[in-house]
Amino acid sequence: MRQQMLEQEVKNLKAKLIILARGGDKAEAVRKEVLNEPWPAKVEQEVRDPENLDPYGAQNHPLPPFKEKFDFGYGLEPAHKHPNGGGWVADTAIVDASAYIGPNAKVFGNARVSGNARVSDDAWVFGKARVYDNARVSDDAQVYGNAWVSGNAWVSGDARVYGIAWVSGNEWAYEV
Repeated sequence: MRQQMLEQEVKNLKAKLIILARGGDKAEAVRKEVLNEPWPAKVEQEVRDPENLDPYGAQNHPLPPFKEKFDFGYGLEPAHKHPNGGGWVADTAIVDASAYIGPNAKVFGNARVSGNARVSDDAWVFGKARVYDNARVSDDAQVYGNAWVSGNAWVSGDARVYGIAWVSGNEWAYEV
């Protein structure tokens, strides 16, 4: 008998929870009955607004973003695809949203790509290298170490710019 009474009480509570979740006039009466006080309107809005709910039922607490990893040749490391072009960027590198990183290009290490710079094709920028302004790195070119590419400079083909080298202005570095 006691078991049946408990089951009925649980059933009634479940029904009240459904009414509370749906909101409206009936919900206010249930709130007063269950909580013995009115529920603030702000809470009701958050409960009723499905955009504030995550799949696990927590409100206004989005899950942390999934951390992707990519192997740049030295083992897996945290990385993400750049929103402008879709190329891989290590989380340790800094790439401006205005820069373009092509789908097969890679930027990793402590490299930085900024301004309207473009890294495309199978090009790599890594180490402490900097590519900025309107500079371009394309084809199978690599810029690494402490090298800087700036202005309207273009590094392409199989060129390697590294060490403390600078390519700037309207210069081209090309290796076949």
